[in-house]
Amino acid sequence: MALSRIAKFIKRIPFGLILVIFLVTSIFVSTFMVRNSKNINKSLADTSNPIFWDSKNVFLSADDFYIIANGEEFYGKGDVKTVFVGGDPGSPTYTTLEVEWVENAFPMRLYIYFRSNGVNWWAFEIRTYNAQVRGDWLTYTNNAPYFTSPLNQEFQGDISFTSNDGKGQIYFKNLRLKAFNNQPSFNSDYNLRTLPGTEIKFPISDPNSGYGLSETLYGRDKAVISDQSDFTFLWSVENPNIVAINNISGFCFSGVNPPCPTNNHVDLKGVSAGNTRVNLEVKRISTGETIATTYWNVTISNWPPNSPSDVTFSQEANSLGDTIIVKLHWQDNATNENGFKFTWYIEGYGGNTIISTVDNDEISPIAVLPCEFTQTLRKARAAVYAYNSLATSSPAFGEGAITIPACPSEGDRRADINEDGVVDILDYVILFENFGRYFAPQ
Repeated sequence: MALSRIAKFIKRIPFGLILVIFLVTSIFVSTFMVRNSKNINKSLADTSNPIFWDSKNVFLSADDFYIIANGEEFYGKGDVKTVFVGGDPGSPTYTTLEVEWVENAFPMRLYIYFRSNGVNWWAFEIRTYNAQVRGDWLTYTNNAPYFTSPLNQEFQGDISFTSNDGKGQIYFKNLRLKAFNNQPSFNSDYNLRTLPGTEIKFPISDPNSGYGLSETLYGRDKAVISDQSDFTFLWSVENPNIVAINNISGFCFSGVNPPCPTNNHVDLKGVSAGNTRVNLEVKRISTGETIATTYWNVTISNWPPNSPSDVTFSQEANSLGDTIIVKLHWQDNATNENGFKFTWYIEGYGGNTIISTVDNDEISPIAVLPCEFTQTLRKARAAVYAYNSLATSSPAFGEGAITIPACPSEGDRRADINEDGVVDILDYVILFENFGRYFAPQ
């Protein structure tokens, strides 16, 4: 009976009104789906996001990769600057892989810590950042050791980890990983951990910056030589106009007993841009005999502009109150920049990367956002870089909230059927009652 009444009611509705209702409903549903697409739980394992990272000491590649941290997705793709890949060369028993980038205006890091007992190697800890503008760590140790493999062999497989607190996930498809690469042969009674020709790069130094280099001696058994008191470390640079060396004496590494060897740690200062070579010769003090040598190829780059600061958002509404203009502001701290690069993200609206000019300390607009059905607060964040023709600064991060206004209550004036100055339910009643007069079949 109920269905029969509904069918009779539908037959009485003019065809034109049915068409309008259908179109309005379709537009509403489509708009809702687009605006809420970020909430759809897609299968990340179906993506294809290959990565290839090589720090010389650790090699990692995968056919697909992602990190989830506090619900945010990361794919190892830098927004503005390239992904940094490095790590601590460590020793025959310890090394790291350290990968850093900025994605969706969040700083992200993936650090993996490795150990070896001379027979096998494994990772004993993994860390990522936690998807916050002021990044902190998510730690993975609950299923350690990870990737256990024979020394000089790589680990292969599909693998997924969950962080200790359950807020992070790391996924690799067809992972290939090998740690403790480029190790010395240890075929001598005295061996240095750094292979000849190791490359390092850093910018021109200021009084508070530089690059530390250190070395220690190992025996054939890959163990640190505990008594190094009869050895001295002699450092030299081929072009002192590019790199200066400051010696630091009496530094004892783990496993070395005092008195410490002399000058086994130095601080390099970048003087000017260019390439040169830093040499190390280790001598026995009592005999003057050279027992080990190695060298580094050093590249000094120009110093990037100073990073900006005080990154904030502001907004202003247009005259009709149905649109807001969002602006991004920052403090310019550089004198040698050509402009600024920045990436921004507003919850529900995505983000973008834009290049501004050197004269601007704000960009307007970065986004023009429409009103919504109700007033809504949207989280916003941004990363801003200064750049010139030689380098790009480190990012400055900012976060805030954008208030999306509710659409004006008076509605669209074209729908004011009774011309009383207000669009309300009365206009729609009049429209419903009179619609068939104009569109119903004759």
